[in-house]
Amino acid sequence: LVLKGGLIHHKTVTLPCDMTQEALDELSRRVSVVAVGRFWKDVRDVLQSYVEDALEKYAENCRSAISEMDGIMMDQTFQFFTGGTHNVLGMPDFSDLGRLQAIMALLEEGEAMSKLVNDCSAEQGLCITIGDENPVFQMRDCSIVMASAKTAGRKAVVGLIGPVRMDYERSISVLEGILDTLAGDIETE
Repeated sequence: LVLKGGLIHHKTVTLPCDMTQEALDELSRRVSVVAVGRFWKDVRDVLQSYVEDALEKYAENCRSAISEMDGIMMDQTFQFFTGGTHNVLGMPDFSDLGRLQAIMALLEEGEAMSKLVNDCSAEQGLCITIGDENPVFQMRDCSIVMASAKTAGRKAVVGLIGPVRMDYERSISVLEGILDTLAGDIETE
């Protein structure tokens, strides 16, 4: 710092993060323009305002980028694979055609299925909802067993929809076996 009257102060300033020489030169120019002929208090206030404005510009960009990424992640597409739906036709619990139609309609509706899968697979592991516990009205007469796992950065969710009185132990075993197979397939890719 060169003060009025020619007094010079030398001091190395250690910054908390790395800065390019270009950024340091820009900062030096900014300080020189702001500081000439002013009291330190005024210079400090102007520099503080500059820093806040510069950060606000970056903060707004960061908030915008985060919002965009949020949108992408929340709007992510799911791939649903349904199989064995014809098996429910032979079950006495699904002999009511209205109930069966409601379940089939739900399976075909992507957004409702996405919500159901998201609700049940927020945590890695097992999720079982029985009857009235189901968040989707059409599924109140059913049970849903879902298992999720993450392997190699990918999340897989497998599930079964069945009657309230189903063999839960067997269902869980089947789902865990499928996830183990998927994990093995992903690791060998």
